[in-house]
Amino acid sequence: MKSVAVRLPTAALFSALLSACSLLVSTSGLSGGTEVASAGDATSGDATVQGDTSAFVDAPKDDGSTRACAVAHTFCSDFDTGLLTDFWELFSTDGSAAVDSTSFVSPTRSLLLRCGSGKRCGVFKTLPSASRARVELQVELVDLALVDAASSVMSIVRVDIAGGTSRVFLIHAGGVLFLQICGTAGTGCPYTSSALGSLSTTRFRRVAIDMRWNDPNPTVDVSLDGTSTGAVPFALQGAGGVRVAVGCEFDSTCPDPVALRVDDVVVDTAP
Repeated sequence: MKSVAVRLPTAALFSALLSACSLLVSTSGLSGGTEVASAGDATSGDATVQGDTSAFVDAPKDDGSTRACAVAHTFCSDFDTGLLTDFWELFSTDGSAAVDSTSFVSPTRSLLLRCGSGKRCGVFKTLPSASRARVELQVELVDLALVDAASSVMSIVRVDIAGGTSRVFLIHAGGVLFLQICGTAGTGCPYTSSALGSLSTTRFRRVAIDMRWNDPNPTVDVSLDGTSTGAVPFALQGAGGVRVAVGCEFDSTCPDPVALRVDDVVVDTAP
């Protein structure tokens, strides 16, 4: 396995990320424009989880030995069959979003996202109103021409809740994973965690976000390969639709050229 030099982000970098979070565009109208890589593949999707969902955040996690979409989820995409645009919307025409067979968790493909500096790229899915959600995905960083994963900065997954007034980000900066929480409208992004762990350019790592905003003490809990980094407070009032975006979606640009592979995206929500 090749080693990856990790450069921890500077205070100036995080200041820029906080500014980007506070300036994020509205989630409305982001699917307009010419679609990119519409011949890509996704699978499953929009299965309604029946019965009691109160324990879904504590369910056993897929370790890659079984297909993530073999059981019902609120939404599941493994990018192996069907059209990418059958189940996802593209939030920008910048960069590229396409299936790729070079590396994957579930055979035979994954989603490859590539953005140049000053662009953004990715996909999103909007789900009905909920009060709890778990988002899980497999992530592998990519070194490509003009892309040095060990020094780039990219938002990996963003979850908008209650009409976009509250947001949760997982950001990689120099290969290190960070959590960023944006509160209700007008409060900006008051919390940025310490490093949660390192991502890799040689293997997929499983990242999951558990969000509970109907509890007396709302929290966000992130796990990396099944190991929790510890719950942190989540200042959210009310509830609304849940929008999950995968890829580089800050304001309108990515700080650096970036590339990322994603596989087995699973979303479970509870009313």
